[in-house]
Amino acid sequence: MIRDAAIYLLNHVAMDDSGWARFEHSFDLLSDDSPQIPTAAGVYILMSERTLFTYPAGASSVFYIGMAANLRSRLLDHRKFSRQVKNGEAATRYFPRYEWAANHGAIATYAVRPRKNSTMSPKDIESLLLAKFGEAFRAPPLANSQSAWDQP
Repeated sequence: MIRDAAIYLLNHVAMDDSGWARFEHSFDLLSDDSPQIPTAAGVYILMSERTLFTYPAGASSVFYIGMAANLRSRLLDHRKFSRQVKNGEAATRYFPRYEWAANHGAIATYAVRPRKNSTMSPKDIESLLLAKFGEAFRAPPLANSQSAWDQP
C-alpha cells in the first residue's frame, strides 16, 4: 500500500480522469527482489523509502516522475544505476535521481498504459502528473530536470 499524500492526490486528479489505472503496485527499487514489472509502456514515480522532502506547499516522499516505453527496462535501469551510486561505484550513467534513491531509499510505483478507454499517451500522463504535482506542492519533484508545471 502506498501512503504518500502526493500519490493519493495524483491518483484522484490525474489517473482517475484519464482512463489510466491508479498507482497501486510498488516495490523497493534497491532490493534484490525481482518484481514482476510489465514490459508495457507507462508512467512511474520514485519516492523515498524514509524521507519526506519539504516543498514550498507541503511535504512528500516523491522525488521523480517519469515515463517509459518499457517500464521493466527503465525501472531496472534505475535500480542498476542507483545501486552503483549507493555502492560508491563509478555510475555508468548518472542523474541526480540516482543520488536521491541511493541516499534516501527508493520505492517505485507504476501505471501501465491502458489498451483502450484513454487517448492519453505516457508522455501526456507524465506531463499531467508533473503539472498536478507542481500545482499542489508549488515546485516540481526534486530530481526532475524539467517539468510541465507552468508557474503562475
